[in-house]
Amino acid sequence: MSISFTYKSTLQRQSGFRFSPRYGSLASWLGPSYNPPMTTASNENHQHVPMLLAIGRRVQRLREQADIKPADFARSAGFSQQYLWRLENGQQNVNVKTLARLALALDMPMAAILQGIEPDPVALEKRPYVKKTDG
Repeated sequence: MSISFTYKSTLQRQSGFRFSPRYGSLASWLGPSYNPPMTTASNENHQHVPMLLAIGRRVQRLREQADIKPADFARSAGFSQQYLWRLENGQQNVNVKTLARLALALDMPMAAILQGIEPDPVALEKRPYVKKTDG
């Protein structure tokens, strides 16, 4: 599927959308709201964080206790089934917005999802502080 230069220019001017060479035709078909997927390397960084696995297993347990099928739960939370699978298996980072969606889908406070889950300082290894310099 190809898109004309004139249409690209108009879209870019009106919406600020930039066509990516990597995702060009797919991005043009999906439109201005398209965000390229996270890289595999980025997802791999989360695979070995025990806290993410603990959160994922907790979400899975709460979902199963509420007798909600994965497909229904994913739809209710606004996720794809693949995203939910990665989350429940500790391969997807969980931010505040994700936590809020999970809480709404489970009809419980956000804190209830994190109850009993403690951060593991070793697994979180802090990055060294790098002072930003001028120039």
